[in-house]
Amino acid sequence: MTEKDIIQHLANWLDIRKYPFQMPCSFIYGWESDYWAMTQDGETREYEIKTSRSDYLKDKLKDKHQRTEEGANYFYYVCPTDLIKKEEVDKKYGLIYVSEYGAVEVVKRPLKLHPNLYNDWYKMAIRMYWKWYRLWREKLNLKQITREEYFDILKNFNHE
Repeated sequence: MTEKDIIQHLANWLDIRKYPFQMPCSFIYGWESDYWAMTQDGETREYEIKTSRSDYLKDKLKDKHQRTEEGANYFYYVCPTDLIKKEEVDKKYGLIYVSEYGAVEVVKRPLKLHPNLYNDWYKMAIRMYWKWYRLWREKLNLKQITREEYFDILKNFNHE
């Protein structure tokens, strides 16, 4: 199972009504978040996707794990079923398994890392716009849409 597969299953599983703001592969806090979700009130979750044990073991050493007053309110590791054992995960983090069939299971719930709500709406709007733009650009490059459709999409978006 690839990171892209896991992101797709996670995106399908997360309730868009509870988390209306979601972004894969984005730089929100000065580091890349594999998947990021936010409630309407600004409470955030970061999902770190792991597809190998070695990647997980390296990630545990990253500086961002020493600075829990920054970043998302909740942090989860997300991996194929049984890749990471719940006993291995820091007590403050959550763990989610994704099966080969796409079933998502919360194995361990995280603790709240800090109470600060995300309130940089301008920064988030810019990041979401560029995610949207790159998505359509990629569809054009892969010839999933025509050049005319691409420019119609951009024109319609910029006029609304």
